[in-house]
Amino acid sequence: MEDIIIELGHDPKDAKGIKALMKKKEEDIATLKKQLKMPPPMHPQTADVVQQKSEEDMMNLLMRLNERLSEIE
Repeated sequence: MEDIIIELGHDPKDAKGIKALMKKKEEDIATLKKQLKMPPPMHPQTADVVQQKSEEDMMNLLMRLNERLSEIE
């Protein structure tokens, strides 16, 4: 902590300076925690790709079920 204070030109024994740096550090940590909780931005095409993939999966499942049904008959 002293290294940071000295680099910024503050006296390491200055209580107000230390408190200000600690407050800034706490604010930065709070901001980072908020950013972590935010969902990542979604690309506009992501929903379309997911829907197409699920439709393809459903069609493949239907085809396999249809083949099994044909085999059983």
